[in-house]
Amino acid sequence: MTVRKLPDIGRLIDRAVSAGATRVNNIRFELSDPSAARAQALKLAMDQAKNEASILLSTTSHKLGRVLSIRTRGAHHAPIMERAMMSMTRADTPIEGGTLGTRAEVTVSFEITD
Repeated sequence: MTVRKLPDIGRLIDRAVSAGATRVNNIRFELSDPSAARAQALKLAMDQAKNEASILLSTTSHKLGRVLSIRTRGAHHAPIMERAMMSMTRADTPIEGGTLGTRAEVTVSFEITD
């Protein structure tokens, strides 16, 4: 089941418990469209790869050349902070918002020039 409004989650949990549920688990918080966050994470990962390669070459007489290859790993959207506090004494189970993080990993091969 997908719920798009955070305040509705508490009411759904309460209804499930009222109907006899004794366990509520596997609640996940995700972006409905992660493409923009993924694009930004990939750009930052590429910038970091280039910066780190430049730092490593700065101790030599060589220069960073053109990109020879780039590999990425699959998208990963991880909840950085996920809190769901449940209370049987309240009418609505409180659900607190948090932050979602998107990670990108790139492996880049650069040409090294003289």
